[in-house]
Amino acid sequence: MLHELALATVFGWVDDNLFVKEVESTVNMDEVAERSRQLGVLTNVDKYSPFQDEQKFIGFVWNGVERTVRLPEGKLDTRILQIKRFLQTGHKYSYEESVQMDKELGTQEGTETDAI
Repeated sequence: MLHELALATVFGWVDDNLFVKEVESTVNMDEVAERSRQLGVLTNVDKYSPFQDEQKFIGFVWNGVERTVRLPEGKLDTRILQIKRFLQTGHKYSYEESVQMDKELGTQEGTETDAI
């Protein structure tokens, strides 16, 4: 399917797929969805979006042109606030609160970020 539709690659995570094409490719997502259907892979036509420079995939914003990955603005702001509160002078946190923040930031061993 990659060669047939001139796709560069496909990233998959559980039941989410991110299709990547070369800039000069003329393939569109309707064609990808139709070919996927023909191959027995159902695609929710209400959920997919056309090819763009940036796409949200597995909770991150991926930019194929700049080759960058970032958190969406809302999530980034939330994480910054968590860290700022944690760094306040004189404020005390319990061990459980520290562990919870560590889990939410994805810095503990064994979290999903280790597998990416």
